[in-house]
Amino acid sequence: GAMTTEVSALAEAAARAVTVLEADSEALLARRTQFDREVEETRADLSAKEFEVLRAANELRREQEAWRASRTRAVEAEAGQQTRLHLIAGGATFVTTAQVLMQRESDS
Repeated sequence: GAMTTEVSALAEAAARAVTVLEADSEALLARRTQFDREVEETRADLSAKEFEVLRAANELRREQEAWRASRTRAVEAEAGQQTRLHLIAGGATFVTTAQVLMQRESDS
């Protein structure tokens, strides 16, 4: 009698403990699944941000190169302009000198 009651009480307690463990196990599994999903979302978010940063860096590099190229063109244009001015000034000096010499020639 008493032994049977004790055994069945232990069996019930064990069954309750198993039920609690199963519930805990399911809760843990659900938390784990949720955690995995959050990790994936974070990873995707980071990938998107990384892509955005790389895109911005490439755009910046292109802008720098374009700026450098326009500066180079401006400097070259300035140098070309200076050269033209020197040539014009040189030509004018030559013409003036030639006129002076021709004037002296005709005066003498």
